[in-house]
Formats: sequence, structure tokens, C-alpha cells
Amino acid sequence: MPSSKALCCVYEVPGPYALTASPPDARLPDSVRHPTFLFVGRMIRSKGLQALLHACKLLVETGLDQFSVLPVGDGIHREKLQELADQLNVSDHIIWRGQVDYQHLGAYYQSCDVFVLPSFEDTWGVVVLEAMAFGRPVICSKYAGVQEVVRHGVNGFVIDPHDPGELARHMERFIRQPGLAAQFGAISQEAAAAWTPVKVAWVLEDVIYKALASTQPAL
Repeated sequence: MPSSKALCCVYEVPGPYALTASPPDARLPDSVRHPTFLFVGRMIRSKGLQALLHACKLLVETGLDQFSVLPVGDGIHREKLQELADQLNVSDHIIWRGQVDYQHLGAYYQSCDVFVLPSFEDTWGVVVLEAMAFGRPVICSKYAGVQEVVRHGVNGFVIDPHDPGELARHMERFIRQPGLAAQFGAISQEAAAAWTPVKVAWVLEDVIYKALASTQPAL
């Protein structure tokens, strides 16, 4: 296909207003340690939550225990992941929240400090854009398509989830530098403001008009 017919744009973008309808009480327990790292997704192997748990173990072993992890979601491997957290002696740092209705997720994005997507494979990963829309920095797997919107060292970090040590080192940055989450988060929110459902609709409208106006069959 000629390159002139190719169009690249950010797609599958969230509208933050859709995530905050009648939010439930998402208040974290008084025992929570900050920064809080949020995971949202299905609890299956490919989503990589086990990599995040192993990174937690490495942090605790080095004495960096002032943090919490908030996994939101459910799946066939949830019980095994909870067992893994026990085996790694990091359960005290994990606040399991289970399945949450989509329209209530905003409360969890608002309550966290950093969002983590440690997927071993992910075609896109709209949760990253959701977190950015709420002004949160992101630690994102290089195997997720959405990593293209994360500017390494600017609004987050792109990591290899097969290397828990790398993930732990970037989590450590947020633990040791309390102001970093707000700094990166502001940049995330500014970037996400340009990627709205309306903007995507305009792009699709433009593509349709160009295809209809073309004398050649649309590809």
C-alpha cells in the first residue's frame, strides 16, 4: 500500500467523564503507603501482574518498603497471584480490590500515584490513556502498543516486564522522589487532553470523506 494512504493516530481513547459516574467509596485503608502503584486489568498471565509482584519483592529486600500496590480486576489467575504475593512476602503491600465497574474506575485512578501496565503482550492498552487523562504518570511495558504515548523519562517509563529489576528501579524513582509523580502526571494529562473521542471521530470523518472523494477504491 502506498505510504500516502497510511494514517497514524492515537485511537481507543477514553472520556474521563465516563469513568466517574456515581463513584463508590474507593477510599484506601489508613495503612496504605505512598506512592501507590495502580494496576487495572484482567488477572491472567499475559497482563504481567506477577512481574509487578516480583518487583515489589526486590524493593522490599532493599529496604524500600514505603509503597503500596493496588490491583483492580479479576480473572482466572487471581487466586494464584494472591498466593504468589504471600510466597514473596509482599502481601502487606498489596491492596486487592477485585472487579470494578467501568464507570467507577475513575475513583481508583484518582486515588493512585502511579499507573503500571506490565503486560507481556497487549495490542493497545487503553488503561494507560485512562490513567494519563487523570493526570497520572505511567510505567508501561514495551510489549504494549500504547507504549508509543509514553515518553520515557518525561511522563513515565517504558520497561521490559521480563526484567523485574528494571521495573523495580523505575518504581524506586517514584519512592525516592515524592514530587516526581506530580511532575510526570501533569505532562501525561496535558498530552491526553489532545486525544479525545471527539478528536478520533474527526479523524475517522476525514478518512471517510477522502475515501468517498477518491477515484481509486479505498483500502
